[in-house]
Amino acid sequence: MKAKSGKDVSLHFTGFLENGDVFDTSKGKKPINFKLGSTDVISGFNEGVLGMEIGEIRRIEIPPERGYGVYHDDLIRKFPHTNFDGGVGEGLTVHGMIEGEMVTGKIIDVAKEQVLVDFNHPLAGEKLTFEVKLLSVD
Repeated sequence: MKAKSGKDVSLHFTGFLENGDVFDTSKGKKPINFKLGSTDVISGFNEGVLGMEIGEIRRIEIPPERGYGVYHDDLIRKFPHTNFDGGVGEGLTVHGMIEGEMVTGKIIDVAKEQVLVDFNHPLAGEKLTFEVKLLSVD
């Protein structure tokens, strides 16, 4: 049976960055399950699984615009230290409201006058490659 839009699929995957580093995998864990065509996974992943046969292994290459989006420099924002309760440090994840929307960012620089926070998705701008094995289609 082929994977078609609207069908529930189960699969194992490993995701690689362009440099070959693994950023996520389901190996050694439960397979992932989702409705093909849903927003549960990035659009490029949906498109890559479409038409697969049960047992098939496929390598899917996804450009940033079909993955987690392109990187936007304007999503790096400056804030005064007073905007943060408790301590701040590079690499910390922060949550807040910007223009009425709940956002998550990562502190990328702590200077004397300000704190720089990057609100891009951690995989924004990355070309992703997934190796997937389709286990079932319901």
